[in-house]
Amino acid sequence: MLVRCRQRVVFAALAVLLVLLTPPGSLEGPAGHAHFYLGFMAVYLPLAVFQWVWLQGQQRPQWLEKALYLADVPVIGIGLWLAPVPLAFSSPLVSVLALIRGMRYGPRALGLHCLLGGLLFVVLWIAHPFWRDNPPLLLSNLFLLGILPFHFYRMSRKIHENSRSLSEENLLDPLTRAFNRKALEQALWAALAEQKTFMVGFIDLDNFKQVNDTLGHHWGDKLLRRVCVRLQLKLRTEDRVYRLSGDEFVVLSQAVNRPDTAACLGQRIRDAVLDVVAQVAPNLPVSASVGVLVQTRYQGLTAGDVLRAADELMYQAKRNGKNQVVVAER
Repeated sequence: MLVRCRQRVVFAALAVLLVLLTPPGSLEGPAGHAHFYLGFMAVYLPLAVFQWVWLQGQQRPQWLEKALYLADVPVIGIGLWLAPVPLAFSSPLVSVLALIRGMRYGPRALGLHCLLGGLLFVVLWIAHPFWRDNPPLLLSNLFLLGILPFHFYRMSRKIHENSRSLSEENLLDPLTRAFNRKALEQALWAALAEQKTFMVGFIDLDNFKQVNDTLGHHWGDKLLRRVCVRLQLKLRTEDRVYRLSGDEFVVLSQAVNRPDTAACLGQRIRDAVLDVVAQVAPNLPVSASVGVLVQTRYQGLTAGDVLRAADELMYQAKRNGKNQVVVAER
């Protein structure tokens, strides 16, 4: 997304330079048009720079970038209306670059962008004398907006599908195919933003090292995979299972509003782990220590704060003798 922000900043800066470097006598229509456009770009350019700086080190929703991508069309249109002479001859290039940029958003966004661009140039042809007097420029833009999407459609679909697949892969643990830490942090941020009671169950497998040392890493991996499957089967549909690392897991439930419900869920988590151990390593003392945090406070907290609090409850369960469930509300 930062790349597209930089492109937006460069586009705005070049538009301003084109107007500034054009001789005043060659401007079409009243001279105030170009001055108004420069004033408009003087606002748009700092906003583009602000967006670029604002996004540094932060993750923003994809819909926001799609909206900004489609918003580029009216921005280009205002420029082509107010200062057509210095900008018109570069407009076909802008059309091509915008379409290439839009391939990553999928065929729907690409098609909508083309539709908006086509409407823009039809309006210019109907209402603006410069564009009526220069039909080749108008037709070149309409040709690019009408023909290029047919060429880019399949490529756009493939890019969109690959991008979505990579995004999903980045949120999955490669061994268990459960959600990973990155997905958990995103879910916790969303839960804090909703400001509704939720539960975090932090799970650590007691004596898991004995499985690897006695049976081998193959059986250890098998146990981890089966724990994930059993948790997903035994818990409710609204509960999500995440693997942090090693033998640590987290269950996030956003449908918990009482400590006794959380204690019941914690017990079900513990029993699910014991069921898997009985099948995979029945002769080894493997169990689960579970710390269950019922989160009822949201202001000033981060995802890391919530995880640390749940982690501390899990260690309290270990200090109590392992194979325990400790529940707390805050």
